[in-house]
Amino acid sequence: MHAPREFADREPGLLGRVDKAASGADHITFRTESGLSLKALSPRPVKGDEAQVAIRTAYIGLGATATSHANRIEGRVARRMFHGDFVQYLIDWPAGQLVVRRPPAELIEEGETVTIAFDAEHCVLLEASTS
Repeated sequence: MHAPREFADREPGLLGRVDKAASGADHITFRTESGLSLKALSPRPVKGDEAQVAIRTAYIGLGATATSHANRIEGRVARRMFHGDFVQYLIDWPAGQLVVRRPPAELIEEGETVTIAFDAEHCVLLEASTS
């Protein structure tokens, strides 16, 4: 099975492994290849061969909007690009580079250190590829 379109169209998944999965629970801890520990959602029982999560970037809080307590990570704004009705930020964070889109009223300067935050429900374990 492939990633849901709302995830896969924009961002590649983060590679790693399931670190902890409670029996029958849908919430897991996922450890990325870079060692970052993320709280995530598993929409199906964990099989043990899953190696990727996808983050719904529309639900990432950045700076002042970083209100989630599930996943809070520090990053640095590498680039800021204006696109009319939104601003796209390229954020360097421990798992590589992340694209975040925010309204133009919330401007963050390039080079600024920011908090990135998102709920576990917006970080989803993807099913292992069968190919």
